[in-house]
Amino acid sequence: MSFSAAFIGTLFSGGALLLVATIRNSKVSMANSIAPYLGLPNFSELSRDRYFTKIQNALSNGKSSPWASDKRVLLELRRCASDQTLIGFRFEQLVFALLGTIAVSFWVVLKILNSQPVQPILGIVLLVLGFVGAGGFRSWLLKETSRLRIKNIEAQLPAVLDLLAFAVAAGEPVVTAMQRVANTCAGELSVEIRRLISGILVGDNFIVSLDRMSKELASQSVSRAFRALIMAIERGTPIADVLRAQAMDARHLEARKLVMLAGKKETLMMIPVVFLILPMIVIVALYPGLIALRTF
Repeated sequence: MSFSAAFIGTLFSGGALLLVATIRNSKVSMANSIAPYLGLPNFSELSRDRYFTKIQNALSNGKSSPWASDKRVLLELRRCASDQTLIGFRFEQLVFALLGTIAVSFWVVLKILNSQPVQPILGIVLLVLGFVGAGGFRSWLLKETSRLRIKNIEAQLPAVLDLLAFAVAAGEPVVTAMQRVANTCAGELSVEIRRLISGILVGDNFIVSLDRMSKELASQSVSRAFRALIMAIERGTPIADVLRAQAMDARHLEARKLVMLAGKKETLMMIPVVFLILPMIVIVALYPGLIALRTF
């Protein structure tokens, strides 16, 4: 019992010391400070943390890593429209992992205090699972946040395309129409369009920015609509007709997704019918007969 308690206490103290050392050594170098303004990637920021660099690389950048890779994290952060940097997310992920380790350590200590000793090998396995699982949970939260945001963007896409079609048909240029719609509407897609317009106003190419945004969002509906808009601009086809057609396709795609979702949830949809509605029907049908039989 004493060996297990000493082992758990040592791991707990080591995790706390690593967390304190990370917070104290959180200064950013000049190279990492100017990297975003030069258009350079910020992967080198992770090297400033000498304690967690090897652990983070093994957990996220290996072939069988349980955590999301740096490239995947950057994509999900972009899809979430988050201002958080890669190093900030990794630090938060490591904090989650340490909290998971502390929670497992607390559980093991409680077991020991209740005269239920835990085998050292089992304790090590639980601590590793707590560390990896808590960090993976943070990656899952980021993925779910980006998925919900893309879902909201796809739901707003048909209405925005219809408004763009009306504005273009009224004689406005595409960029002006997008700016008007973005300032009029509210929602995640409007935020993305305002971001696109901001880049165009400072000199970005419209077609290149549109293509880049469709790739970054990685949505089938958005990519199809923006690709059709780019082709219409390049080939000189009527843009308003293309936007109306894409709005209709987006609505049909959302309807197909609902049908597919209903097919996948068919079994769950039968649960209230089988366990709630049918028993009530049987009770209502049999209750008068049972009452009549009891009167004889």
